[in-house]
Amino acid sequence: MSKKIILILLMISLAFNIAVFLKIGMHIAENKMNCEMMEGCDSIQQNVMEKILPLRKDFHKSRRNFMQMVINPQISDEEILRKLDEMLNIQIEMERKLGENIIEMRKEMSSSELRKFLRMRKNREMRMKK
Repeated sequence: MSKKIILILLMISLAFNIAVFLKIGMHIAENKMNCEMMEGCDSIQQNVMEKILPLRKDFHKSRRNFMQMVINPQISDEEILRKLDEMLNIQIEMERKLGENIIEMRKEMSSSELRKFLRMRKNREMRMKK
């Protein structure tokens, strides 16, 4: 091989290696930023969990009661519907608290940071469900 061809191959290889190292560096920096972002939002998440946990427990209890009422033939449809309304009201309140949490986070983050955070949160929840 001539020196010219070897030099061209060397330059291509060098450019490829630099691109790979830059991509790895960007990935590491993004992961570090994501971890810092998650840690920064932990206090907000802790606060909202304190608000939502009692509602979540009430919701699950109400849903269990609703299911027990449905299978009991002695309970009237009106009573079952009242229990359904109660269960739905608890769920609405829980969703309201979650929405207020996102609005609070929106005040403290840029739209791209919030988008990344919600995407990471969704991915974490998906992994936890598996």
